[in-house]
Amino acid sequence: YIQNLLDMTRLGHGALKLARDWVSPGDIVGSALGRLRAVLAPLQVSTDVPPELPLLYVHAALIEQALVNVLENAARFSPPQGRLQLRAG
Repeated sequence: YIQNLLDMTRLGHGALKLARDWVSPGDIVGSALGRLRAVLAPLQVSTDVPPELPLLYVHAALIEQALVNVLENAARFSPPQGRLQLRAG
């Protein structure tokens, strides 16, 4: 968490160069869900990420971390056996 804050500060000041690459939205979503397997286990998780979505030119690790943060918050504030839907389009 602290490293992420430091990286974001450096990024805001232009001291951190983004390592962008073309990546599929499905890969980012899959990686984030994989990292949160245990956290999301009590929930009913469904995803809708069409494979034909265009590639994204992003820093994949930063986008994945942002998605992980959102999903962790969703899990934290969901009731047990709650439903979590993730869609990209």
